[in-house]
Amino acid sequence: RSGIAYGDGKLYVCSQNGHLYVLSFNDGSFNLEQERLLLDGNAQITGTPTYVDGTLYFGGRNGSSWQSPGFIAKLDVATNQITTVETAGYVQASLLVTNGYDDAIYGYYTCNCEPGSLYVFKDTGDSLTTEELYQPESDYQNYNMSSAISDGNKLYFTNDSGTLFALETGETQITVPDNQEDTTSTIDTAN
Repeated sequence: RSGIAYGDGKLYVCSQNGHLYVLSFNDGSFNLEQERLLLDGNAQITGTPTYVDGTLYFGGRNGSSWQSPGFIAKLDVATNQITTVETAGYVQASLLVTNGYDDAIYGYYTCNCEPGSLYVFKDTGDSLTTEELYQPESDYQNYNMSSAISDGNKLYFTNDSGTLFALETGETQITVPDNQEDTTSTIDTAN
């Protein structure tokens, strides 16, 4: 069900039935080092993992129905300790993960549910939280299985409406028409 993540000389692949496969590459062949059952019951891994400094982040759903609630999971690969946070819907995309803002890890993701928003999780080490970062206007809402990408300045994603969204932070200068008193206004677009 997932693509492949790489970290510290190992390859990580997740299956829909909750298994993690850890592979190494030696002399032109792959070796299965470990197979771990991470989830039990009907929980499923439905997205590609991302590896950051001994931690795997991945998305899934808590049930076999497409209407089941979703989750983001954090796995310590050394101890197998899993922390999860519920999401608006189940995650079928790769996670775009960064540690470029402060001491926390941030991950951008989409959920396969309406309104087709972009979400962000924050891992401080002590807590794992998530929130909606951007919700499309009503004409552009739909389900979403796409991954977020970045060029270093903007976040890009699409949903099933066929719309490509480009998000950035900062201040935007807006010129007010001459018949108004002010000539320039500043809008904070940090969110």
